[in-house]
Amino acid sequence: MDEQPSLTEQRVLLVPGTLMSAKSYDAVRAHADLRADGLDVDGVEWMLDVPHCDIPRAADCVAERIRGGTGPAILVGHSTGGTIAAVTALNHPELVSGLVLINSGPNMIGHGAVGQILQTLRESPTDEVWERFALKNVAPGAPRRWIDDMIEFSRRAGAATAASILRSQAQLDLLASGQSSDLVVEVLHGRLDEKRTPANAEEWERVFPNAAVTVIDDCGHSPHLEAPSQVVAAVRRVVGTLQRTGV
Repeated sequence: MDEQPSLTEQRVLLVPGTLMSAKSYDAVRAHADLRADGLDVDGVEWMLDVPHCDIPRAADCVAERIRGGTGPAILVGHSTGGTIAAVTALNHPELVSGLVLINSGPNMIGHGAVGQILQTLRESPTDEVWERFALKNVAPGAPRRWIDDMIEFSRRAGAATAASILRSQAQLDLLASGQSSDLVVEVLHGRLDEKRTPANAEEWERVFPNAAVTVIDDCGHSPHLEAPSQVVAAVRRVVGTLQRTGV
């Protein structure tokens, strides 16, 4: 039998949201606690790797990345990336050992912006539009470099891919997908998010009954930028649970 990797050798794959690059997780990847734990942390640029994709194809892209490693991975998914991570876990349960879902939800019912975003994406967005989208991703007063990074990546990824994935996400309702009762799941939600509410985060418990929900005060839509230590702590809680249970 092939020797399985230890938990500290296990990969953690970071799945960004729509129009955000894996670079948005840089503060998480560089955090001293994750380096000390010896975890193999990497990002997935699904918007560039799978142009004009839908949620299932993006999930398959993540699954292929995991297959290229040495065993199951913990997936950290932000916003749309949270949906992609959850679908990867539901469609490929043998590949996913745990999840950290950030400012996401099992559907887009009640999402405060998706209809307007899709309409705007049909109109050949300018940098002014990309900036408006970027500002919605963080609480007021965020560093300008975060906004500039999102604008630059939005130009690279393009409106067509963003519209394709958001249309797919809007049509998806994981509350109807059944439950994954044994998966270790941490859910994080920034309370100042203008797009989603803490109630959206709590709905993950209906898909993953073991999910633990943490609401972060003074944080907007992107805790991996605004509160990276909270994301790192959630990853470490997943690792700790896996170690205790021997999964």
